[in-house]
Amino acid sequence: MKTKETTNLDEIFKDKVKMLEGLAQSLEVKSLPQIIMFGDKHGQSRELERILLVAKEAITSEQPITIIGHGDYFDRGDQNQRNWEILQELIDIDKQFSHIEVVLLMGNHDVWCVQAMLFKNKSAKENWFLQGGKKVFDELGRKKTKELAFWITQNLDLCYQDAWGFLHVHAGIPMDDLGNPTISREQLDEMHEDIQRARDKPELLEKALEQSSEIFWVREHEWLNHIDNRVQLDEENKQKSIRIVSDSLKRQYPGMPEDVLAAQTEKLWKKILQENLEVFKQQGVKFNIQENELQIDVLDLFLAQLGAVGVIVGHSHRKKLYHIDGRIFIIDVDQGDPGHLIFNSQQGIVFDSLIRKSQECVIGVDSFAQAVEQEIDRIRQII
Repeated sequence: MKTKETTNLDEIFKDKVKMLEGLAQSLEVKSLPQIIMFGDKHGQSRELERILLVAKEAITSEQPITIIGHGDYFDRGDQNQRNWEILQELIDIDKQFSHIEVVLLMGNHDVWCVQAMLFKNKSAKENWFLQGGKKVFDELGRKKTKELAFWITQNLDLCYQDAWGFLHVHAGIPMDDLGNPTISREQLDEMHEDIQRARDKPELLEKALEQSSEIFWVREHEWLNHIDNRVQLDEENKQKSIRIVSDSLKRQYPGMPEDVLAAQTEKLWKKILQENLEVFKQQGVKFNIQENELQIDVLDLFLAQLGAVGVIVGHSHRKKLYHIDGRIFIIDVDQGDPGHLIFNSQQGIVFDSLIRKSQECVIGVDSFAQAVEQEIDRIRQII
């Protein structure tokens, strides 16, 4: 006999199959719009200039496109005014041309800006200034920075789901060990609507942002480590890796309190290892790469409960594009190989690098379509 919980999961998986079947049909007839996605720009305008040019070209070509920003557009860099101008121009294009959609999501630094400038939150101001907010303040001045904060409340959203079925948020969706989102899709949508309803009500907006904080702040170890276990180490080499990361953080941030250092090391060591396997190998760390340690069943369950084909985030700084099974993408690529991600029904999933002459095909459209069919088959075996 099926329990109520099992019946609910059956319905969730049936809905996911319908979504995937619709996606497969759209891929076959190549009817999906192009999606252009960028991560945290932090006061650097070069990539935004390039995306603005693409939007202007789409005006004349009449090609349907969706442009999605994943938050943290300001601070740290010194081109904050120009970033603001570009984002405003993109929004104006969205309003004028029905075939061009622009979605700007809010990041944790954007929340800090709002909390500091509009809610007079001293802790948020201190954190924001330490993490680059003073660059905005020095460049724009108090009055314009406050105007920027208000503009953020009027134009930035919490989440978005694109025509390909991918869910977009700034940092991620926390999950438990079994693959269940600890924030349900219903809760996420409610948070999103609360922020939209509170745009002109500061006291409600302050509360709504606080209640949504996990979406802005969740770290990789709170969700992705439950899925991606491809890098295998024994306990000795794990501890060696942790010491390497801890020593590196000490050099980068001298004077960091020991408890903070320990917490940051625990959060970051696995990500840093994944990004620098050759460096760790040269320092004597021994590991194995096992592709079968990717928890596909956990990922299937997680995405089905979110009603999404995949999840795309910024927030977690990477040297190059990172993805898990072509369904989870981290696109905050601001060092090493910066660029943005493109979904194109002719080519598939493409990375447009700022420093390379040609685009990189991450997953071809045929391979992506095949993966969709394989997921449909896996889910049908469950239900």
